[in-house]
Amino acid sequence: MKKRAVILTGILACAAVAVVAGIPQQAIITEIRHVVSASQDEGEREDADTDNNADGTDSEDADDVLAQAQTMYAQYDYDNAIILLKGQKDFDSNQDYMDLAAKCQVAYTVFGDGTVETKLTYDPVEGLPDMPEFGMMFKLNADYDNVEWYGYGPEETYADRRHGAKLGIYKNKAADNMAKYLVPQECGNKVGVRYAKVTDYKGRGLLFSGDELSFSALPYTPHELENAAHPYELPQVHYTVVRVALAQMGVGGDDSWGAWVHPEYNIDVTKPLEFTFRFRGI
Repeated sequence: MKKRAVILTGILACAAVAVVAGIPQQAIITEIRHVVSASQDEGEREDADTDNNADGTDSEDADDVLAQAQTMYAQYDYDNAIILLKGQKDFDSNQDYMDLAAKCQVAYTVFGDGTVETKLTYDPVEGLPDMPEFGMMFKLNADYDNVEWYGYGPEETYADRRHGAKLGIYKNKAADNMAKYLVPQECGNKVGVRYAKVTDYKGRGLLFSGDELSFSALPYTPHELENAAHPYELPQVHYTVVRVALAQMGVGGDDSWGAWVHPEYNIDVTKPLEFTFRFRGI
């Protein structure tokens, strides 16, 4: 059987939701293929739609789900781009943002064992500032809070904060990755990760793998961390937020406060970026 790749923004949410809901791996594959019409070409899709209509079924269900996913991710990209560009340029309208819009193409290759190989490609756009992170975010139910990774640890590591860590297999809880800063902020990252598991108390969850990933599993989204001035302002925990990335920019702060990240620890956004990783239910 041929492996089928689908190029689609937002379909990753279907796999993550399916795993969290306890749906078997085969059902996850079926759900993904249903939403994307099994990666058929345009001619095949038209034929399939015609057949579905003849049977009295609603051929627009998949299109509706796809449209909703694309809208959700487009809004997410818009909100975050405005945050990144804030202070560099005054935007008079949405068109100012669209003129500098960057696009990331995502391709999913689904294998028979339930593995989903995910490939992100990005072409540089002149005028955009440094990219803090290049990767993907998953939101799992808070029950999935057991973390295991084969990479550098046991404490958090970044591109410019890794030389004191040792390569090994480590385990903790998602909440353990929250650094005890006075002001909540980015924390808990792991570099050089070969694989990572996020599971519930029964050992069910997701397995991520790749070539020296940047990985984190926290109880909060970056947005929630950035909008809390004190730990008590953080919301009640409802999710485990997993981020899998090619890289994240360094921390900087050589003078303990204010020093910018050294150029070699920034993500080079002047050239195309490509990132491949895999995930599957366990």
